[in-house]
Amino acid sequence: MSKQYQPSDVKWGEFIAVLIGGYSVSMTEDKQGNPMPFLYDTKTEVESEIQDAIDAYNEQIAEGDRDADDEYEGEAFPCVVEGDEIVLLCEHSLEELERINWREGR
Repeated sequence: MSKQYQPSDVKWGEFIAVLIGGYSVSMTEDKQGNPMPFLYDTKTEVESEIQDAIDAYNEQIAEGDRDADDEYEGEAFPCVVEGDEIVLLCEHSLEELERINWREGR
């Protein structure tokens, strides 16, 4: 049985499915310049960022800079960082869905 996490453990991330399987996550840096996943404290924050990206895609489509069938594919997932891995969680049960190594995509 997979580990269940507490709501206080959870952050939210914007993840994009990759063709070779798994997901990628946006990155940022800590105060020392070390790479780390860019995560949000709430679902509302990440959903706002995703909507901004969708709006930008739609604007680029309207301007002819993207194909009409392009769609933004970012998804919001609750998650927990454990070392080099991000554990993607089920939103309702907070059970583990998948683990990804966030350092591999750098």
